[in-house]
Amino acid sequence: MNYNGQLGVDSRVANAGLEIVEVPGIDDAVELSAGAAFTCALRRTGHVVCWGDNTYGQRGLGFAGTTISSGPGPEATELGDVLSIESGAEFTCALKTNGTVSCWGRNDYGQSGPSKSRILPSPSRLSLTGVVELTAGYQHACARDRLESTVCWGSNGNGQLGSDAGIVGTSSSQPRSVSGEHRFVEIRGGGGFTCGRTVDAAWCWGRTFSTIGGWQRYRPVVADSDGVVWYSYQHQPWRKPRVRADARWWCRMLG
Repeated sequence: MNYNGQLGVDSRVANAGLEIVEVPGIDDAVELSAGAAFTCALRRTGHVVCWGDNTYGQRGLGFAGTTISSGPGPEATELGDVLSIESGAEFTCALKTNGTVSCWGRNDYGQSGPSKSRILPSPSRLSLTGVVELTAGYQHACARDRLESTVCWGSNGNGQLGSDAGIVGTSSSQPRSVSGEHRFVEIRGGGGFTCGRTVDAAWCWGRTFSTIGGWQRYRPVVADSDGVVWYSYQHQPWRKPRVRADARWWCRMLG
């Protein structure tokens, strides 16, 4: 669908969602990240451009409320030196080359940072340094630093922040350390859960349903116990495809 211009063309273009369309004015993108009804691109210059829905300021333009793109021109956020981007449902976080993190968009769960405002239409820097990887779930995000320590923030309704049981159901705008002494080399956020990969196992926490023995896990639980060594772990909010060391794909629907 293209009701909000999330495909990068005028939202009035008929059947835009039924065919591949080229986003005008973007010929130097090195990374893309899509949210619920908006899309962002990281350009080769280190700048970020977003288009589509802007109800929560998720386009990073400094204002919110313009929900429908009137034309094909994506507008740039005031943010540079970006290394990677990750979008949740209605927010985006950017990892800069200096290891810091800035987020913008919807913030009613603190997913865009420590602010009392429910909407952050401009990039807001979090109190993180030395970050090497970002991931975003539906309404939460996590970051891994160069020491392989992981923190998460935002919605915690299902324990997706991975900290102690006492705060499950309580969101946090401040990054919280994931329980345990896991040295993750890769992290991925899903709809209401998060997974991390160590050198020899995959771990998940949050809304994991029955796939690892329970509906909710507030701290990391090993996702596989058959001795498999994983070298990549990718997933979308409601499914978990995994790549094993023998290069075979394994997929499992949640629930």
